[in-house]
Amino acid sequence: GAQDMIAGDPPTNVPEPGSLALVGLALAGLAGSRRLRRRN
Repeated sequence: GAQDMIAGDPPTNVPEPGSLALVGLALAGLAGSRRLRRRN
């Protein structure tokens, strides 16, 4: 949590927001490309 961030220790169960966003965008892009390919 916030205390871990202040202490400087990396979070154990909570991934970084940036990595979550990148993974989410990647999955969304793959799903979108697959849908477009199937339609064509």
